[in-house]
Amino acid sequence: MSYDVINILLIEDEDPHAELIQRAFEDQSSRVRINRVRSLTEARTQMLIEEPALIIADWRLPDGESMELLPNHNDPLATPIILMTSYGNERIAVEALKSGALDYVVKSPESMLDMPHLAERAIEQWAARAERVRMQRALLESEAQFRLLAENASDMISRLGTDGQMLYVSPACETILGYTSEELTSTISYDIVHEMDLPLIKNLFKGKPLDATYTVTHRALHKDGTYIWLETSARAILDRKTGDILEVQTASRDITERKKAERALQDA
Repeated sequence: MSYDVINILLIEDEDPHAELIQRAFEDQSSRVRINRVRSLTEARTQMLIEEPALIIADWRLPDGESMELLPNHNDPLATPIILMTSYGNERIAVEALKSGALDYVVKSPESMLDMPHLAERAIEQWAARAERVRMQRALLESEAQFRLLAENASDMISRLGTDGQMLYVSPACETILGYTSEELTSTISYDIVHEMDLPLIKNLFKGKPLDATYTVTHRALHKDGTYIWLETSARAILDRKTGDILEVQTASRDITERKKAERALQDA
């Protein structure tokens, strides 16, 4: 387990059952602390005093059903719960798991003595689920920040798939290329790149060091049929485990006038 001392809240009104579960944890007394209460009211009071790492609760209690403690997925980071019942019931089991319980146990001497193993598994499952939720929230926040910056930038910001498909194009594309975001999204970026510059662009998808940014100049087809010069900075987003490219993020600006000035200077 990943906790130094695991605080488990046991909600059980029947003394023999509570004693059997507590006895199962006796050889883990240095790592596990069991706080036993007999009702939902006592449970809520105890949870205000100290948040448990895990709740083990009898299904039916003197003042209600322990289902009332389930998060119902409104808060996926809520305290994990193992529900116990004296009677096996498939409907109740399905309802409990759908409502957010991590496990459902039919009471028996064997299952109660196996509770330390069930508790460890439940906490590990909860930790894995909590990590996924945190990663999803971080990803959503990152995407929101990306869009906020992209949609207010004068440069054309793009996200490209490994096949060159435009996954996202910022509104600045209309000013630079004449196309709207909707017209370019889901199209293949190679289709608007000058054929002489295609090898340079495709090289961006062949795998670069993580977080490195590369800048290239190339010609792109404007909606009016002419080619303009773009200066594009690109960064490959890699899978940190495999090193494979997930997508390429780019920022492009129109440098046609600069190119014309350079050519005029060369001619002079």
